[in-house]
Amino acid sequence: MQKLGFIFLWVMTTWGQSSRVDLPPRLADWQKEIEARGSSLIPVRVFVEVRDGTPTYVLPEDTPQRPLLARYFGDANFRAQFVRTHAVSIHLPTVSFVVLNMDRMKDMGASEEILLSHEFGHAWLHAQGLRAPVLPPGQAGCQAIHVGDIVQHLLIRDQQTRRGFDFRPGWVRDLEAAAGRLRIQTPETAPPNDPCLRLERLALLVDVEAGLTDGQWTGRKEFLDRLPAGDPRLKDMAARLTRILRAYDLANPTEYYLALSTVLSATHLLFQPPNVTP
Repeated sequence: MQKLGFIFLWVMTTWGQSSRVDLPPRLADWQKEIEARGSSLIPVRVFVEVRDGTPTYVLPEDTPQRPLLARYFGDANFRAQFVRTHAVSIHLPTVSFVVLNMDRMKDMGASEEILLSHEFGHAWLHAQGLRAPVLPPGQAGCQAIHVGDIVQHLLIRDQQTRRGFDFRPGWVRDLEAAAGRLRIQTPETAPPNDPCLRLERLALLVDVEAGLTDGQWTGRKEFLDRLPAGDPRLKDMAARLTRILRAYDLANPTEYYLALSTVLSATHLLFQPPNVTP
């Protein structure tokens, strides 16, 4: 995959980038609320520079706790996941990082504030004791990321709405762009061999199924049909998980962790050969 072609450079001199993120007042207030529970919340910017034709991640010198964050970017599997997304949250015992992928910000439909509100939602859940699966090394890391997202995004969207962050317009713009790419691609006739790609698609299908109505996005039904084309197990799993998750009171810790366990168990199927019937 091209994503593994990125290398990570964290010892740098004077390129001039800064990791600093200036928070609008309502995000700064939310940061204080999260940190009041005992863990620092640090938003940082990570850049991409091309040197001798090789894309290179750059973690600026002014990054707080830079060596700690650098350990993650030293892992090829973490970089393979990071390059696919606009931002990622990393939760450690005394600090949480919200890491912005500045290479992807230019193609994002939402504002940076809305993106940060989403990632702050992950940190807020962590501070409440509603935690995502631990991120293990290797390919299982992508499973932990997407299982956590499938469950947490339902709670995060509610929290964003309650706090006045209107995330849907930018999200719909991103989905319209993705739907346009799907329309011009040759339809797949079989599931992809990459289980991480299938997990990524599953998380997106559940997000769209649970987070939008046909009235909020007229292209919703077409997208839900097109994205898993050639992968009927994925489409069925997304529909079933959406129904199951709606039945849980996810704000209740017991039901939250039951939901995580349910999704984790289901996604093990995506690591089996597509033609295997469980």
